[in-house]
Amino acid sequence: MKVTRVDKELEGIAINPVCDKCFDGDFDGDTVAVVRLQTKEAREEAIEKFSFAGNLLDLGKTKGTDRVFINHGLDLIIAESEKPGLKKKYEKISEEINGFEPEYSKENTAPDEELNKRRRKAVERLNEYVREAFEYSAGKAVISCEDETTHIDSLEKIRSSGAKKGDLDNYIRYLNNAENSETPLPDSERIKVQKATAVKAAVGVAGRYSQQLMRAFRNECPKAVLELTYPNTQALLQAKHDPERAVKVYKILQDSLMLALNKDLRKYLSKDESGELKKLANEAKKAKLKEWNSNLTVRWNKLKPDEKEERLNKRKKRLIKIYKELGQPIGVGGIKEEYLNQICAELDYRSLEDCHGSILDECAYGNPKNAKQVFKLMKNAMGDKNTDKISFEELFKGRYTQSFLVMNHECQNDNQGI
Repeated sequence: MKVTRVDKELEGIAINPVCDKCFDGDFDGDTVAVVRLQTKEAREEAIEKFSFAGNLLDLGKTKGTDRVFINHGLDLIIAESEKPGLKKKYEKISEEINGFEPEYSKENTAPDEELNKRRRKAVERLNEYVREAFEYSAGKAVISCEDETTHIDSLEKIRSSGAKKGDLDNYIRYLNNAENSETPLPDSERIKVQKATAVKAAVGVAGRYSQQLMRAFRNECPKAVLELTYPNTQALLQAKHDPERAVKVYKILQDSLMLALNKDLRKYLSKDESGELKKLANEAKKAKLKEWNSNLTVRWNKLKPDEKEERLNKRKKRLIKIYKELGQPIGVGGIKEEYLNQICAELDYRSLEDCHGSILDECAYGNPKNAKQVFKLMKNAMGDKNTDKISFEELFKGRYTQSFLVMNHECQNDNQGI
């Protein structure tokens, strides 16, 4: 990655296009921030952890050539389809990387010189493969607009190579209808397209889960949060070509996933869930919230270990089913099950809404309407005449969450400026 001048008016960041997958980038106007590292140690650590050589595998996946963290897309697949030797070369490089990287990842130790040497060699071989593929595919993955026949032929060539998927028959039907105004598309078809477009624009629904889980568990398992929530966004984006699936995915994220994460398992103490909830609702009317919550915890703690485990496993099984419906399976060939296990362990019996992280996490991933509470919190953190001073380091610690909640409650009734 380097800064380069495109012309007199424009400067940009030049990168090897196959490594954009490492930071989920593409070439439709994405921007990046450049930070100058001040010390030799910082630069060495950045090279170790952020360089392409230090991130050869997508550790969120469990097996296969898809684990190699490069953008194995249109141009490369086109070249492989017409030159089989290239595909074999990529598979061999992938096999080698999959062979030495997982062991290092499990050990979670700093890479030694031998590992760094193998990584550099792998990057050299990947560069060689990519250069050869680009040279061979140049000008081949081109959509022709000369006439209808050559246009369709060029699309079919790209699809048959496996580089792009899609329903070409539907495309041809839409194309013919656009050219023939006497047979317009029926309203039902137009509505489907509009729904799919609307769902794609609603990726914030998926992003909300990432924010909420990160707010609660950044101190404990941030990697598990990112690996488990990233597919939610992808499920929405990938459904854009299938209107019916797009609506289904949106509903799953809005309803099923929210219910699975926000269940307080203390409320399900018997097999008759409906009767148990009715009983608890009556109890809640008669008791103060604090007393009611305390009672639920006491009752939960009286359960036998196997009874607790049974209820905790219900949430996990439900989440596995939801992710399968999203087209993002948990386990072999999909998201690592250990990430789901970490999230479920942190949730325990609690609802996600009742899980709170450090003070700054609550601020960063909370409701923007709480700006006033955040300012007051920071004032208290820096110390004044009426409060004990809290260091900024301690602001990141989850054990101060209770003090945050107390301050938050106080601020709700405080109409005075800071």
